[in-house]
Amino acid sequence: MPDPITWNELVKAIGDLTTIAEEIDAKILAHNFDPSAHGQSDEAVYNHRISSSLDHVFGSVDLRHLTAERYSILSCFESLDGWQIVGSVIQRILNTYLQTGAVNNNYVVMYINDEDYSPVIDFTKNPFFQTTFWCYDDTHQQIYVVAGMAGYITDGDYFGFKIVNAALYAVWGKSGVEYTQVIAGIDVMVKNTYRAFMNTDDGNIVFYVNGVLQYTATTNLPETGGQEYFAYYIKTTTNAYRRLYLVDFLFEQER
Repeated sequence: MPDPITWNELVKAIGDLTTIAEEIDAKILAHNFDPSAHGQSDEAVYNHRISSSLDHVFGSVDLRHLTAERYSILSCFESLDGWQIVGSVIQRILNTYLQTGAVNNNYVVMYINDEDYSPVIDFTKNPFFQTTFWCYDDTHQQIYVVAGMAGYITDGDYFGFKIVNAALYAVWGKSGVEYTQVIAGIDVMVKNTYRAFMNTDDGNIVFYVNGVLQYTATTNLPETGGQEYFAYYIKTTTNAYRRLYLVDFLFEQER
């Protein structure tokens, strides 16, 4: 019996001597270099990118895969060593809280600073934080949860979240001037996860609550770093105690 036709070696056309095999290889190569390959809706790469959970076998991610280009802090307030505290802070696991006195304008601040006075917070290195907290009350209070600030919220450059009574704001400051944007629909008396990221390359700060983008700031962004680089602050604006409960804290910045 004669051998069957070897189609791969046939040319495409009388005027095109490219073999079918060569054309297939060229198509595959072009596909591999196409950045949108499999990236359309419901395709493999698209689903991988938007998945809310990493599509790897549980227990398969080695800690060696963690970035070597950033330094990070991860805490559930198992210790307050290294935090600077003014006022009353009651420390527990997943339930640490700041409590003011029962006197109008009394405040508590808990912040991190570098004793060497080198600029630990650097707004050119994409600082990012995430923290979970909630308020015991929703009246007569002022709260800041911010990265990069002066210890008593008086001046400096910073970004994060602000609460006045029950109202939540995205907040950022530059050279002592404060800018805010209201974030509606968030109950500050329940546990929410707050996330803010300064993207140096894109020139913006993004603010998330519970994984949902709430606002993007693009002007008057903080520039000047300093040794104080994160704080929780609460002030009562009545003659009664006010509390801010903290669950966890994550901070990252490029080295």
